[in-house]
Amino acid sequence: ILLAYMSNAIIMAMLGDDHPELAWRWMMGVAAVPSLMYTILSCWLPESPRWLVTHKDEVEGPRQAMQVLRQVQPNTPVEELQAT
Repeated sequence: ILLAYMSNAIIMAMLGDDHPELAWRWMMGVAAVPSLMYTILSCWLPESPRWLVTHKDEVEGPRQAMQVLRQVQPNTPVEELQAT
């Protein structure tokens, strides 16, 4: 949020009162860059363990969920992981 305020202030300082009709377009474009990056990079996020358990079959879903949980919390006992 702070970066958004700072970028908007910089845009307004650069454009000033000379081109107020362009300022909102630049602000919108600058805000779209991180959103677009997040959207593209989210394609490589792994499924959550809860999603794996509810959307996969009864054997493979829990197995994949345990693999994901072991990667996230490797030192947690198996019993505690199964309880979640």
